[in-house]
Amino acid sequence: MKIQKTEALALSFGNEVYTNTYVSNYSGETELKFHDYQSDGAEFKVNINVPIETARAIAQELQNDLDNYDAFQAKKAQEAAEEANQE
Repeated sequence: MKIQKTEALALSFGNEVYTNTYVSNYSGETELKFHDYQSDGAEFKVNINVPIETARAIAQELQNDLDNYDAFQAKKAQEAAEEANQE
């Protein structure tokens, strides 16, 4: 039998979240920072450090996802406009 421990952390930020990134010129390590406040005033900070190769992969995947989202939204808007013109 194999036993594996798994942990999951899910974070959802609003539009007011402060973000920052930093790439070290020496180590190539990339830092991603998220800083927000909860409704009760509690401060919440997350710092994620990854190797630069991982940061590049994240950036590429995010850009692809954003491009796909934008194309989908444009198609929906075009279909809605065409449907409105037919009525």
